[in-house]
Amino acid sequence: IGGNRNWDYRYTWVRDSAFTVYALMRLGMTKEAEHYMNFMEERCQDLNPDGSLNIMYSIDGDKRLVEKELNHLDGYRGSRPVRIGNGAYDHVQLDIYGELLDALYLYNKYGSPISYDMWVSIRKLVNYVCDNWMYEDMSIWEVRGRKQNFTYSKIMCWVAVDRGIRLSEKRVFPCLERNKWMQVRDTIYEEIMTKAWNPERKIFTQSYEALDSLDSSVLVMPLVFFISPTDPRFLSTIKQILLPPEKGGLLANNLVFRYNINTTDDGLNGEEGSFSMCTYWLIEALTRAGKYDRKLLEKAEFIFEQMIGYGNHLGLYSEEIANGGELLGNFPQAFTHISFISAAFNLDRVLNEHKKPKTIEGRYVQLVMGPAGSGKSTYCATMMTHCQNIGRSVHLFNLDPAAEKFEYDPSIDIRDLITLEDVMEELQYGPNGGLIYCLEFLLNNMDWLEDELGEYEDDYLIIDCPGQIELYTHFPIMRRICECLQKMHFRICGVYLLESQFMQDNSKFFAGVMSAIYFDPDPLLLADEANASMNPRFHDLNRAIVQLIDDYNMVSFLPLNIHDEDSITAVLSNVDNALQFGEDQEPKEPKDEFDI
Repeated sequence: IGGNRNWDYRYTWVRDSAFTVYALMRLGMTKEAEHYMNFMEERCQDLNPDGSLNIMYSIDGDKRLVEKELNHLDGYRGSRPVRIGNGAYDHVQLDIYGELLDALYLYNKYGSPISYDMWVSIRKLVNYVCDNWMYEDMSIWEVRGRKQNFTYSKIMCWVAVDRGIRLSEKRVFPCLERNKWMQVRDTIYEEIMTKAWNPERKIFTQSYEALDSLDSSVLVMPLVFFISPTDPRFLSTIKQILLPPEKGGLLANNLVFRYNINTTDDGLNGEEGSFSMCTYWLIEALTRAGKYDRKLLEKAEFIFEQMIGYGNHLGLYSEEIANGGELLGNFPQAFTHISFISAAFNLDRVLNEHKKPKTIEGRYVQLVMGPAGSGKSTYCATMMTHCQNIGRSVHLFNLDPAAEKFEYDPSIDIRDLITLEDVMEELQYGPNGGLIYCLEFLLNNMDWLEDELGEYEDDYLIIDCPGQIELYTHFPIMRRICECLQKMHFRICGVYLLESQFMQDNSKFFAGVMSAIYFDPDPLLLADEANASMNPRFHDLNRAIVQLIDDYNMVSFLPLNIHDEDSITAVLSNVDNALQFGEDQEPKEPKDEFDI
């Protein structure tokens, strides 16, 4: 207060807006995110001559924001000078591409699929990053001093290229530069781990040039999936940040400074308070590490609860907080509230996970398989309807990238990752080759499956598998999916559907049994009938098949009439018995839902 760090912030920053879009999508506000993406698509049609974006724009898209000082005016409590315009508008801040590309990636996932024209613009931006990531810039804090190789900017350049690669793979967009992008991404990563790491202090530093300076912006590393939250290098950096400034850290009264202004040359005079956004970054970083270390989680919860107390009577926060608790800087500041939403969202999720007993109870899966046309989707819809009628919570998981419509909307859908239609259109594959490509793509992106499954901690999933099962039994897709489910403590029951004719025709019965691997009828009588009408040279083979079926009786044949509630109940009861559903839990009260 009374100092000269006063700026005109009546503009839209690419960085801040991208983080805002992330928070809006987390809250389900995809329409607002769509409007911003349309705004940014227009900006991408007006790139600078070198192919770059401005770091900020006016709300009508103007990008020349000349800064002026109004010396005849005083700001809040005598703070001077009052400025209009912003001299940072033409700064080189390479980090903005990472924030923007991350927001676009998330919008494509949680909002609407991006268009081809938008992809063309994205490709230009990623290529710009590939050609310029190695240069110095002013980075996130818009320093008015010298340019440096700021660690935060390098991290976000890595994010920009990484999300470009992910988008190209997820949507199967044409990308002739893919090999170059992958090489640049790996080069940036290795350089950060080498040049931004101080092995003596065991910290990630503010820049390659300032190897003794801490900067709280490195706290975003695990937030953007650059590094594991439990990586020893990152935990060591957090440990240093948690120290008070006089001991080389950035924490005072559990509030985080962005950097130590006494040891960092940012080209400005005067003092500043702690940065609220940085405090929330610390909370989220501790939360992510706290998923594996209870003490760190407790620290995150304590700082979060204390930080809430610095809001005003409306729950709004300022950009900075003074040592005495006064609100400083921008008020209310979007960046602060966006980081607050993200920290709260993740802290709540991890705290809930820790409250749940680490057991295998409460997570069940029906894996519904069978040949094309065997009625898998009909079976799934029948079970969904029946479970709703008896008050059981059930979620549908579509694993078929060629699916077109469902009676019930899937809670998890592989088509959010990849669709057969996109593969056939972009790669010119036929339906069979496209299906195999989609499933192989899933194998290479099992982290998507784990992320999606992580949202369903205490429910019953019915997975509708693709047909044409003979096309993908030669590679381990189903085994890998089962391993993933088991790792996440799901109990699994395979439901293999066969038409009734397979029970009436001996040869089809044997073929169906071998397709489904193991069954436990009494097949000996059927073998006798088969041998009576077949060449004797096949008798030994028939007996061997029968013996195999008899020895591995892990599955039962059950008749299902979808129009008969007793038949549906009997099948579900058998599946529940196989899953041991509810045997080690207190019974749940059904949810009463009424339309009013």
